[in-house]
Amino acid sequence: MKQQPKTPNSNRGFNAQFLCMIPRNDALELDGVVASIDNVRIKYTYSKSGYDYEQRDRFDTLTRLLTALTSESLWLEGLFDIQCSREAGFKIGNYMRTVSYELPDGNSFAVLVGRYSYNASVKLVEPEIIMDFNPNKIPPEIWQRITWLLAPTACKISVQRFDLAIDLPVSRQQLQLQQRPGSGFQQFISKDGAVTEYTGERSHHAAVKLYDKAADLGLDDLVCTRCEITIDPAKFKGVAQLFPTILSHAPVELSMDFDALPYEVKSVILCPQLAPVLKASVGRNTWAKYRKMIESYGQTYFTLTDDQNTRIDRYVRDQLARFISVGTPQYM
Repeated sequence: MKQQPKTPNSNRGFNAQFLCMIPRNDALELDGVVASIDNVRIKYTYSKSGYDYEQRDRFDTLTRLLTALTSESLWLEGLFDIQCSREAGFKIGNYMRTVSYELPDGNSFAVLVGRYSYNASVKLVEPEIIMDFNPNKIPPEIWQRITWLLAPTACKISVQRFDLAIDLPVSRQQLQLQQRPGSGFQQFISKDGAVTEYTGERSHHAAVKLYDKAADLGLDDLVCTRCEITIDPAKFKGVAQLFPTILSHAPVELSMDFDALPYEVKSVILCPQLAPVLKASVGRNTWAKYRKMIESYGQTYFTLTDDQNTRIDRYVRDQLARFISVGTPQYM
């Protein structure tokens, strides 16, 4: 009898739909987890002016870059529908212009040009550009065209913020995001019953969103829950410190010894959202004892293994280096 090939580790726990129907570019496939970068905000900083040796004259950096970003040249023609906003009214922190690029498939991304600021009570436009895009929706050959315009003359390039998407082949109904201590918590239920939970301040470091990615894409026959973590690279020390507490519970089947359990444990088994309250109200040893009782009834916590944490950390750092290096001259 011919021996069947073993399933690769990276595919265990997944079906073909899970791996190919969710839009991802350069994703990391692990045992039971798929990680990808879902949104990136890159900042380019420039000198206020430069010198054109052919024209033998100085030029305003932002004006020249804005002209290039809105160019109708042949290499851009057919790839984007380019829209450039009018100059925005002055407000500290806002950007002077927004250039939007819409692709034929309906996806889009934006480039923000010139940040408004004050200096000694004088209104200024800082020579900065922000590129905000989703590498899971915008192909590399598209967003890299823009970085090739922005990177060569930049004095500094940095990733300001990005979202780490961790996809799990687990039903959303089986998972419940727990509130992070000291952070806010919100829950939204759509008309079709899809649950989305948030903890932390949105768009800030360590904010978490847990939602049904399959339902978000209208894929009714697919099971995929996405945990999305917003990360500031300057504060990133490892995914283990940012991965939230996620309760994974199964339908409760009460046994004969249920009545003998402590009242607090019964409450959490029947109402899993009370777990953080119980944990905060008892000592470490008591919580460890209670947690074993709770887990015996199918209430467990979804966690990443040490190997998964290590490989996701390496993946994140490699991706950040890639975003910064694209279009950057070798001597920079």
